[in-house]
Amino acid sequence: MKESLTGSSMRKILFSSLFFGLCATAPFALRASDPDQYNGKWKIIIQPSAGKPRIAKLLLTSFSGTWYNGTTTDRTEAKVCNGKEFPVTVAHNEDTELEFTAFGSSVSPKCPDITVEVRPVNSNLLEGTLSTGESVKLLRQ
Repeated sequence: MKESLTGSSMRKILFSSLFFGLCATAPFALRASDPDQYNGKWKIIIQPSAGKPRIAKLLLTSFSGTWYNGTTTDRTEAKVCNGKEFPVTVAHNEDTELEFTAFGSSVSPKCPDITVEVRPVNSNLLEGTLSTGESVKLLRQ
């Protein structure tokens, strides 16, 4: 015995599907983050587990930017890398996290690529770690 759907039954099924689909996606639509929220100039303070902090500068524009390598404790690396600009690519730009890589290897094979993962403390301070495990703070300038 075949059952056929009436016009009103079909409309109820379509409406229910649409309604539940919208309910399921609404939280994601509300969570849109501002892609430019981290744009600007930042002072970077890298705190190694031992020794003095190192300083760098960062300029972010949307999903790219420039890392200005300030100081390093490695003398070989310092001769090649200090004072150089490394291109930056942003991997994640969310309300709760910023992750980017500064490509030192584009300047010289002796300069490291530096991946940074930070979370906002407030709109002017981000804290996190480098791929080396060192603590890092970014202060908006």
